[in-house]
Amino acid sequence: MQRIAAGFFGVLLIGTVLLSGRPLYAKEYLGFSPGTQTWDEVILTLKSANAVYDPNWGYKGYMDLPFVKVISYEKFNKFGQVKEAWLEFTPDKKLYRIKVTWANAGKTFKILKDALDTKYGQPAIPGMVENMGFQKEFYYRDHEIKITLKLNEFGFAPTATLIYTYTPGTSKFENEKKRIEAYIKQQNARKAGSDL
Repeated sequence: MQRIAAGFFGVLLIGTVLLSGRPLYAKEYLGFSPGTQTWDEVILTLKSANAVYDPNWGYKGYMDLPFVKVISYEKFNKFGQVKEAWLEFTPDKKLYRIKVTWANAGKTFKILKDALDTKYGQPAIPGMVENMGFQKEFYYRDHEIKITLKLNEFGFAPTATLIYTYTPGTSKFENEKKRIEAYIKQQNARKAGSDL
């Protein structure tokens, strides 16, 4: 009986560790967990880190699909000079996507690529983009999270972009985008209707 109880406890402990470890994918590098954190939790994280951010953004200006523009945040800044950073949310205000672009980022790209390769193995390379032009793109997968690493070498200062996307939130996010676009189209048609 003790052996069964110990075995059950071991399975329970491993399950708990795996489940509690699941949202650590993006948190490890960028400080946030897509699919698990809410708008309020993200704002609290930014506030407590003394980050500079603007929460007054939304898809095409509509807060039904809210975004946070991050101007300065220690976890992002540690990889280099941040050119642009966005946190995007589903309509129910769950963190859907983290997108950070670093300027002058040749070294940043190498550091991130080595870290991701070490953790996840060989990336998928869409259409062999790696060998074409100025753009390099690599895809990794961590459970429900799609990780995209991009290098844009066009111009004098390359940029590196790291994107974490919570894939189960994609349909909600895309449906809301379509709804907003249809609403904008309808409003534009009304405005122009009397003049046509």
